[in-house]
Amino acid sequence: MIGESGHFQLKNEAYTDFREGGDFESAEMMLFDIIDETAHVQYAHRWLPELAKLAEIDNTDYRTRATRIRDEKQKGSIAWAESARKDAPRTAGYGPWEHYQELLRRIRESTPLKPEFKAARRSYLPM
Repeated sequence: MIGESGHFQLKNEAYTDFREGGDFESAEMMLFDIIDETAHVQYAHRWLPELAKLAEIDNTDYRTRATRIRDEKQKGSIAWAESARKDAPRTAGYGPWEHYQELLRRIRESTPLKPEFKAARRSYLPM
């Protein structure tokens, strides 16, 4: 439940960008993925209390605890990503960056976005 719910904002942003960019196959894939994540969270709400009862674990206020844990994990992930971003240059001459640019070029060559599409500045959520 904690991990799955951490992806909603990022996946919604990706869905919006794909849809507005005219990449409808990727937009559809993101919708299926969002539905899948939603189902996992719903199952957690249904079964975590039952499992806790069977295991004789106090599960009082599990939703609030899960939200707090997810927020803490998100802060840690953002801090890690910011550190990694400083250590990994995004410039020509840096092998992983050039590899990424080549993959992006090949994807756009086979499935171009609308010429006028410019993605909005998005949150940087690694979760």
